[in-house]
Amino acid sequence: MFGVRLHETPEALLDCGGAWLRVTRQHHRRTGHRKGIVAFLSQEMLDAGCAFCVLYTDLSNPTSNAMYQRVGYTLMTRCRTLT
Repeated sequence: MFGVRLHETPEALLDCGGAWLRVTRQHHRRTGHRKGIVAFLSQEMLDAGCAFCVLYTDLSNPTSNAMYQRVGYTLMTRCRTLT
């Protein structure tokens, strides 16, 4: 869990929280653990004053993306990695 506060000007404040989980091991899948962790951490960030939460996900994984949507996340944009 992390939170970021970026001050662009004294009048503009951007509060953002984010969380990430890399891999769920096979024997822990389909138990609800990941959904519970994501929901809990997201609510903790909002309760701590973050204006929004950020979650980066692999769009080619329909299982995890469906779970993130059930928690309340929505697709806002697509990101690309440039090297």
